[in-house]
Amino acid sequence: MAILADTSMWVDHLRDTDTPLGQALAAGSSVAYTEPVLMEVLMGARSDSEWRILRRFMTGAELIPFESIADFEGAARINRQGRAKGITLSKFDCLILAVAKRTGTALMTRDGRQAELARLIGVFV
Repeated sequence: MAILADTSMWVDHLRDTDTPLGQALAAGSSVAYTEPVLMEVLMGARSDSEWRILRRFMTGAELIPFESIADFEGAARINRQGRAKGITLSKFDCLILAVAKRTGTALMTRDGRQAELARLIGVFV
């Protein structure tokens, strides 16, 4: 099963390659990201050179693009499911979960609330 890594996992991997994401990459697992993850990683760049380094770093993984109607509706459904269980997430986190659900990828995240909702909808690593 492919892995959709959340921003928290990419940031950890940038700081230290001995992480769950680093181990998955070393094992040859298929690791992907989606648009909000790319945006959040690039927002960490403090200069043009860091931007280029981060952009190159991310292109080593597969981009799973949005299917706009399916994923935005999916995010709204997931948000509603989470709220019913007392779990609130950002819109971006719900979109990332919707992409994982639609594509059958397993979400890898360090965010406890996002992980809890990922378990609830059946996409947690």
